Amino acid sequence: MGLFSDALETRGSINSPEDLLKLSKSGTQTKAGVGIDKDSALSLPAVYNAIRVLSETAASLPLELFRRTGPREKERATDHPLYNLVKNEPNGNQTSTAWRESLFANLHGWGNGFSKISFFRGMPAKIEHVKAENTKVFEKAGTGNKAFKAGAGTGDSENFPRGRFLHVHLYSYDGLAGLSPIAKARQSLGLAKAGRDFQARFFKDDGTPGGAIETEQKLDQEAKDLVKKDWKNKFTGEEGWHEPAVLDMGMDWKEISIPQRDAQFIETQDFSVREIARMFNIQPHLIKDLDDATFSNIDTQSLEFVKFSLRPILVKFEQELNRKLIPEEEKGELFFEHQLQGLLRGDVEARSEFYRTGISNGFFTPNEVRSFENLNPIDGGDKLFLQNNMLAIAEEGTDPDDLSAEQDDAEDARDRAEMMKREGDKTIEVRNANQKSQIKQDFQPTFIDAAERIIRRETSDILDIARSTLPQDRQGFEDRLDEFLEDHTEFFREQFIPPSQTLVSQIIPILEDEAGQSLENFDEEEEIITTLDGSAEAHANEVRDRTLETIQTPEGRDEPIAAIEERFNDRRRERPEGVGKREASEVAGSVELAAFTFAGISRKIWVDAPDDSCPACRNLNGVVVEINARFAQAGEDITGEGWTPTSSVQRPPLHTGCTCSIQPG
Repeated sequence: MGLFSDALETRGSINSPEDLLKLSKSGTQTKAGVGIDKDSALSLPAVYNAIRVLSETAASLPLELFRRTGPREKERATDHPLYNLVKNEPNGNQTSTAWRESLFANLHGWGNGFSKISFFRGMPAKIEHVKAENTKVFEKAGTGNKAFKAGAGTGDSENFPRGRFLHVHLYSYDGLAGLSPIAKARQSLGLAKAGRDFQARFFKDDGTPGGAIETEQKLDQEAKDLVKKDWKNKFTGEEGWHEPAVLDMGMDWKEISIPQRDAQFIETQDFSVREIARMFNIQPHLIKDLDDATFSNIDTQSLEFVKFSLRPILVKFEQELNRKLIPEEEKGELFFEHQLQGLLRGDVEARSEFYRTGISNGFFTPNEVRSFENLNPIDGGDKLFLQNNMLAIAEEGTDPDDLSAEQDDAEDARDRAEMMKREGDKTIEVRNANQKSQIKQDFQPTFIDAAERIIRRETSDILDIARSTLPQDRQGFEDRLDEFLEDHTEFFREQFIPPSQTLVSQIIPILEDEAGQSLENFDEEEEIITTLDGSAEAHANEVRDRTLETIQTPEGRDEPIAAIEERFNDRRRERPEGVGKREASEVAGSVELAAFTFAGISRKIWVDAPDDSCPACRNLNGVVVEINARFAQAGEDITGEGWTPTSSVQRPPLHTGCTCSIQPG
């Protein structure tokens, strides 16, 4: 199997922080021949920098406690005791930034971040960081409730109920403890550390390539040892670099090792850095790999870091704070939220266009824009505007007749107010559809990147299976192919779960707006897993069919390995884009429909994506059906010109790359 598949191997016995603690103490040996534990992993600059940039950036963001003052209004709850506790001083030894930095560093190194909560008169009074390496998560017998053991493995442990501990974790199989990136990717880290150690040994002890001293004379063992010792003393190490060698007795030096430049050592190191960036789900330029960074894409990559790397973790942290710190009687009224505007600002040109669009379409006031840029408000800057000659929108509760005060008579003013209301509703509907379409498009590169990893893995591993079985044992090839694909479906899900979670977290607020209610109890995670399960199985079946089809062709029967290699190399070039775009739209579409069903919506309407060139999508635009009904049947001619779907259409996507959506009808 290839390096990447080894690095992300998910099977094993690491199911809890306690298991990980045992692993780290043993310094588990990797295939590169070096042991990797937490400390040795942190000795790699790329790992150290990845954890540092993730934890420091997340901890530096303002974390505010808000109070809801209306259906869509909020204000900072500066008068509440939790505000100062979380924002400024969680305990007597740390600031809020230092506490959160420790928690996030443990989270990204160990897969779990913990803090202990102390209460006074029923209210949280202190929050203290707890080391992940000494904390165990377990289910209490008979209740199924999560509990914690702090100090596990130290001889001085204490059990705590779930209400006394904050716990944020990375991706988890069992929902109890997160999986450690370092443990799961130890093969990649082993290669990186082995390469670094080799480089150190090369320059310390072997400034010249390895080789042999040859002579036609016969030397006894004592003479051989003397020659070798003399050579090593004179010509190896820092002081011996580039010293001229003088050989007598007909001796000759013959280089037999591979020179470092021929081993492409630098390329190996660059590859390791990129593997580490993938492991921590960050862009390589953040850990100082600028090979693929340009002035045109560095800003986009930085925004991707916020949206796809930081935000999923921050949302988990916010929800844990809301769940564990806010008293029951104030839940729903108070909530914690990070302020991301500073990191999402982009360049001046992009911000200007974003602000202009926001003001002219009525979802930003001038003063809100000024606050984003740290400018003071201006008089009259708190009104919303529509682009119709930039007329001020009537505030809630305002009589439409009031609009006539400075214009025509009252009847004309009422007509204008009603028109503005209709146009405003239409603007909101179109804006929501456009936002969902844009989110799907924005996430497509991330899904394509995941698809590239999946197809790269299946290409490498299926070729390995073919080389070890074909052409002699075709049945053995089929059996091993089936075993691989069974495991590969799990890998498929793993690659798509993180971007799916982040995509859905951005779409849910729009769906709440469209449904007119909170979706707090809607289980989007279950819908994501169900969708990816179906996609993983379909993908595995397609790979199996294409592979067996390849070896049954005339070329495949004669040269099966060459035929498979050619077929899969073509797939590796052509398929990732289609698979990635399809999964981004599939996940979004399934969550849309499930959320509206959960909210009790009875009808749905197909909304075409902006600038969609697909005639079938355009023909479905505006079609309204019952929530569980189909927009089109398999084989139905949607366009009247022969465009037919291969399966029934209950929701978007209709085709690869389709970013259409549905709304309550």
